[in-house]
Amino acid sequence: MNRVLEVKNLNKNFQNQLIIKNLNFTMNEGDIVSIMGKSGVGKTTLLRILSGLEIPDSGEILINDKVVNGDKEFIEPYKRDIGFVFQKSVLWPHMTMKENISFAISDDYKSKMNEIASISGIEKIMNKYPNEVSEGEGKRVSIARAICSGAKILLMDEPYANLDDEIKDQLINMIKDIHSKTDISILMVSHDIEENKALSDKIFELINGELYEKKI
Repeated sequence: MNRVLEVKNLNKNFQNQLIIKNLNFTMNEGDIVSIMGKSGVGKTTLLRILSGLEIPDSGEILINDKVVNGDKEFIEPYKRDIGFVFQKSVLWPHMTMKENISFAISDDYKSKMNEIASISGIEKIMNKYPNEVSEGEGKRVSIARAICSGAKILLMDEPYANLDDEIKDQLINMIKDIHSKTDISILMVSHDIEENKALSDKIFELINGELYEKKI
C-alpha cells in the first residue's frame, strides 16, 4: 500500500489552548478513515491544517512523500492534491452545477465527468444553479467536484449534517460507489459513530489534541 498522508508531531494552539498536541497519523492509498470527538476539540481545525487553510505551530505534513508543510516548506492548498467538502456546500452561486465542477476539473477527469455525475446522481441538475437545488443535491455536487479535481485525498467535514436519514443513506452509498471506482483516500470528520461505521475502515477519536483508534 502506498502511503498518501503522513503527519508528524503536529501542534496547534488556538486562543492560548493547545488543540492539536504532538499528533502523528498516517493514511494509505484507498483508506477511508473517520475522526470523531466532542464539539470544539479541533476536528475541523485538523482538516483545515491538512488542506493548507490553517497553518500549524509546528510539525510536518507529507502528501505522497512530499513535504507540504514543515519548518521550511509550505505548499498552497490548491497544489496539495486534496479535495475539501465543507459542512455546508460551497458552490459558486453564479455557476451551474456543471460549471462548478468544470471550474476545477483536472485533465484526467474531463472524459470522466459524465460518469462521476451519473454515479453521484446529479445528471438531471447539471444545468441548475445552487439556489435551485436541495442541500443534499448540493453536497453531492461538492463531492463530485472534489473528485473531478483529481484529488488524491478527499477531506469531508460532517458531510451528513442537516440531511435526513434517507438522504444520508443515499449519500453514504454514493461515496462507497465513487470510492470503489477511484483510488481516492477519504478522511472524514463526523460526531456520529454509526455514520462512521457505515463508511470507514478505521475510526479515531480526537481527545485532548491526540488521536486514539476506536475498535469497530
